[in-house]
Amino acid sequence: LGSSDIVRVKGASAALEAYGEQALPALTKGLKSGRQQVRNMCLGMLAARRVDGALDGIVAMMRADPEVGLRAAASEALVGFDRPMVRRALLETAWRDKDDRVKASAVRSLQRVATVEEVPALIDLINILPPDSDARKGVFEALRRATGQRFASDGALWTGWWDSGGGRETIGEQIQVAIQKRFAEEARKSQGR
Repeated sequence: LGSSDIVRVKGASAALEAYGEQALPALTKGLKSGRQQVRNMCLGMLAARRVDGALDGIVAMMRADPEVGLRAAASEALVGFDRPMVRRALLETAWRDKDDRVKASAVRSLQRVATVEEVPALIDLINILPPDSDARKGVFEALRRATGQRFASDGALWTGWWDSGGGRETIGEQIQVAIQKRFAEEARKSQGR
């Protein structure tokens, strides 16, 4: 994968693809290569596989790769992985990475999977991000998706809502109502109504 000969790179890539799941250890090892091209190709192949076995390597790359673009790409590769470990890693990256692009990528990936559990950290994150940053705008969207609330992009509103008990009871009540509606609907169907 690290060759300058494009034919060799394509051949190696095809061979790794042919091995399927068996190639995961080699691809994960490639994420630590000293060559950016190899790390990039391995990340692309792992991201395309969408398997849990690749998560640890992708998360490690997102946290520590020396290249900003690869850290951002690694965070984007985690889109849709609704796992507590992934949510924590994305949130940690949004908090700690020094590059705004990486922060924004991590937040974009978190938007799809954030839950009420992440709400306090997301609200706190609002206060450390620059007001007009893409990451901050993404945090508000993550909050909206996680809570169902449609507050303006105002950290004080979110903080006040959360501090007054917002979300904890509200979402539980929403779930309870949804369950009750479903049972009622099923009961009507079983009675022929």
